Formats: sequence, C-alpha cells, structure tokens
Amino acid sequence: MDRQRLRRGYTSAQDFPVTAGAFQTVCGGQHDAQGIRVGSGCVPGGDVSGFVTKLNPAGNGLVYSTFLSGDNFNQVAAIAVK
Repeated sequence: MDRQRLRRGYTSAQDFPVTAGAFQTVCGGQHDAQGIRVGSGCVPGGDVSGFVTKLNPAGNGLVYSTFLSGDNFNQVAAIAVK
C-alpha cells in the first residue's frame, strides 16, 4: 500500500514549493488567448492558485507538487484517486 499523502488547496505564495517536472510551476496570473502568462502572478490579497502536493510516507518531503490554476481565484476542492 502506498502510504504517501496527497494535499490540495490554494495559495497566493509566489515561493510555494513545486517539484521538477511539475505540470504548472508558476502561481496564477492572467493569460493571453494563446495561453501565455502575461499577468504578475499571485499576490497576497489578489489571485490565488490551486495546488496538489504529494508528500513522502514520513510526511517531511515532497514527492510531487504543482499549481493547478488559470486566472483569478482557483482552488482544488477534491482529489479522486484510483
């Protein structure tokens, strides 16, 4: 059984830890029609990004961590694991 822990939620932290190969490495911000980030990203009191983080079995290290967001306020409310 895989005892690694998944965490999800939202953050406005520019320095939120993401891992190499993450799906999205930059916090929030606005994007143009081609999907290129043009905004300033997350700022306290402004845009927030959803995130998903997988911790190692001891809970003291990241296995995987990524932002999951578009524009404005985004959060990850649930995770389905198969």
